[in-house]
Amino acid sequence: MSTLQVSNLNDGTTTVATTFVTAGSLKSYIFGDNVGNTLKSLNVSGGVENSAGNYTYSFTSAMDSVNYSCGCAANSGNDRSVMTNTKTASSYVVEVAQQNGNAVSSSHSSNVAGDLA
Repeated sequence: MSTLQVSNLNDGTTTVATTFVTAGSLKSYIFGDNVGNTLKSLNVSGGVENSAGNYTYSFTSAMDSVNYSCGCAANSGNDRSVMTNTKTASSYVVEVAQQNGNAVSSSHSSNVAGDLA
């Protein structure tokens, strides 16, 4: 494999340090439907609905540990809450529930920030 080493990237008008790109960018995101299909994604090899409102997403390239940050949102319904659970370096679980705590299948999105392995 070849390695390209540069300090800055420039599009002709703006220069950005490569550390901003490698250390400050999201490492993964998904836009999932109500049955675990990934409609749009980055660094996700697939998703599955384990049960109503409980989805597992696997990374294409693993994170370096379980110490990464996930942000989630429900994309439908105004009475939904979303959280991540059961993180490993290779996958994580998204749970969607109604405000009363009942699990519900719903379209959702999440993003992951942290370090890749």
